[in-house]
Amino acid sequence: KTIILLSKDTDFCYQITDYVYLMNLTKLVASGEKELLRDINLLNEIGVEVPKIVTFIDECKKKGRYIHDYTNILDLIRGYIEMCSRNSFGSFYPVDSSVHRLNPVVKLFNFIVAILLIILSDSLYINLFLFSLVLCMELLSFVPFKYYFRTFWSLRYIYILILFICAYFRLSITESFIYIIKLITAVEYLNILAFTTSPSESAYGIEKFLSYFNFLYLPITKFAFKINKMLRYVPLMLTVEYKTLKAEASRGIDYFHSNMFGRMNAVGTIYRNILALTKRKSRDIAFASELRLYNMKRYRTNYRTNRVGFYDLFFTVFHLVLVYAYLVQRGVMK
Repeated sequence: KTIILLSKDTDFCYQITDYVYLMNLTKLVASGEKELLRDINLLNEIGVEVPKIVTFIDECKKKGRYIHDYTNILDLIRGYIEMCSRNSFGSFYPVDSSVHRLNPVVKLFNFIVAILLIILSDSLYINLFLFSLVLCMELLSFVPFKYYFRTFWSLRYIYILILFICAYFRLSITESFIYIIKLITAVEYLNILAFTTSPSESAYGIEKFLSYFNFLYLPITKFAFKINKMLRYVPLMLTVEYKTLKAEASRGIDYFHSNMFGRMNAVGTIYRNILALTKRKSRDIAFASELRLYNMKRYRTNYRTNRVGFYDLFFTVFHLVLVYAYLVQRGVMK
């Protein structure tokens, strides 16, 4: 169905419409998707009131506060609360950035290319270039760098363990450094995907990517839902773990002010409870999807129009250049 609405209430139109026609007296001035209502200069020129949420977000951006383009105040408040209560990696960080606007399918494709390069390539230069690309994406995402660094710091014992393993097998310093760079790049790339891609866009991207295998007659939508659920499981578990450790600190099991052995003991005593709570939370999320009429047997539509833009092509070209460099290094191409 197509519902046509004639109104001067731009706040209401910006909240519910998909396509907009702007008229001045009897003339059609402009038409396009609802993003047209973000053009403050055009709206002021034809005497149309700018949506209040658009004005607020524009003022925040002028002061250096990058906020996701919400359509109503309630979503803005909810997003701000989520940002303030963020305790671990893996949660969507709703701001407006070039990385957030990347097409989910292209983002997933680039991630797969990057993981293949991490697994296959032992070149120091290729891995350093890939790490630099990931660092560039982190800076362009406008997500506070402390969230990325928090993940890096939480894995410090794993880095030390890798160095001990490399020393045991008598690997050179360069080879040990490459393995550390590989791990950091993979983890931070996962971080970028989690911070800049909402759960609905993740499911959409996975579903579209898997749709190329429709000739195998596989339940693509069901697979997309399951994969998205699996990708969100680890971040969800870390969030539950953090909250559980905070609660247990008041009962004498203080993880945050203990040494390495004390922290291992603290995590070990509550790990079964963490897994049980995470499993229950995951079931609640799946149930909430059912309440929103998510049907895994039918192809879903997506509210946001995901187009391939300049930054999609920009980052894809860099990934493909790295693939070409790897093939040249292997002697496959000249």
